[in-house]
Amino acid sequence: MSDRPLLKRITTNPAIMVGKPVIKGTRLTVEFILNLLTHGSTPTEILEEYEGLTTEDLQACRPFAAPSLSSTTLMSLAVVLALVRMIGNKRASIATRWINLESMLYNTLCVKRCDSVKPL
Repeated sequence: MSDRPLLKRITTNPAIMVGKPVIKGTRLTVEFILNLLTHGSTPTEILEEYEGLTTEDLQACRPFAAPSLSSTTLMSLAVVLALVRMIGNKRASIATRWINLESMLYNTLCVKRCDSVKPL
């Protein structure tokens, strides 16, 4: 089954679960289903627990979530703390802080430099 028919099983509505993506016809969010799977529930267990769900409903959650995860950058706590300390250094000029921040991100996270990004 291609992703397109699967994705039709996911819907958003501001009146249902505060607009979070849900499996159509339910109040089960994509996030909830993915958390169940992540924490060890099997698809069979989920289907037994929630009447009316189908295997395709569960399968639809993954391709729905994949694009948002592909654009997410994760940063270790050590990097975040180093950035906070560096930005908090009042003696450093804004330009120096920007250069150090860009360099740290590039070297630590292997993020490509972007010439279109302008310093704060």
